[in-house]
Amino acid sequence: MTISSMTFRTSTILIRTAAGTAAASAITTAALVTTHAVPIAYAADVILLAALSFGTWRRSRICAAVSVIYWLSSKMFQMVETPHVFNDLGRGIALAALAAFIGGLVGTVVYHRRTAQTLSGAV
Repeated sequence: MTISSMTFRTSTILIRTAAGTAAASAITTAALVTTHAVPIAYAADVILLAALSFGTWRRSRICAAVSVIYWLSSKMFQMVETPHVFNDLGRGIALAALAAFIGGLVGTVVYHRRTAQTLSGAV
């Protein structure tokens, strides 16, 4: 599917998937922080991911773009700090979440592009 052929429904599905992935990641990180499986500094990760997931759910292109950038930088930092967490399964989960975040970014951009076309009358 190309971006030009994407519908409102498809873009909304991508946006909700990205927001859900961010929320699930925040909940998982919160659980790991409370069980002391990861450093307490990752609690900031929970707060930021929750805020970004809400913004993406509200169709904010900025939140969606920051989610992608933050996810990449966060995972690179975590790979350096805790390399034992990033076995094959950890890399696979991180890549799947990254794909969801990129989908959310594409979805928000398409949503706003389609909204602008609808408002201008050029469907």
